[in-house]
Amino acid sequence: MSAAQTDSLYQHIPVIFVTARVEPEDLRRGFALGVADYITKPVNQDILLAREKNQQSCVRQLKLERQLLEESEKWQSWAIWWRVLPMK
Repeated sequence: MSAAQTDSLYQHIPVIFVTARVEPEDLRRGFALGVADYITKPVNQDILLAREKNQQSCVRQLKLERQLLEESEKWQSWAIWWRVLPMK
């Protein structure tokens, strides 16, 4: 898990734990490590696919939000620059 957290190549990839452990402490420890979701065994394929699809949606949403933020910051910089330029 730590390699996925520290390597910028993998930081954007959500990790879903699949485990037989069901104690609340195990879930807490997993989420503290940074897992995106937690599935217990035996795995129901429909549930696994639904959760995987949900994580893909979250990644797409985060990517879109970052793009919008970058675009907004760029326009704000231009607006500030435009106000600084002398008017002729």
